Amino acid sequence: MVAIDPRPLTRSETALVQKLDSLTREKGYCPCVRELAAALSIGVSRCYVLLKNAQWKGRVQAANNVARSWRVVAPVVTAEPEVSLVKAKDKRKPATSMKGGDV
Repeated sequence: MVAIDPRPLTRSETALVQKLDSLTREKGYCPCVRELAAALSIGVSRCYVLLKNAQWKGRVQAANNVARSWRVVAPVVTAEPEVSLVKAKDKRKPATSMKGGDV
């Protein structure tokens, strides 16, 4: 029996579970870890860590030594749209120099 962590999913884990669910529905089969990582614009090792964390929290499952076996067990129910892991561009204005001489 596998222990389930009662803590909620992080933002990254939530995005991963949502993307895994949507890719599985689109294609009709589970994506491989590389396809999932590419869809989220993250590295394969980071994607695998997020999958293992979500598995530990009881949201996804995979069969041992079977390709494309990651599947969503408990979908994430949120009122918010899908979360993106791509960082937003900084919209701050560039610093301007003060006019005048040295003070």
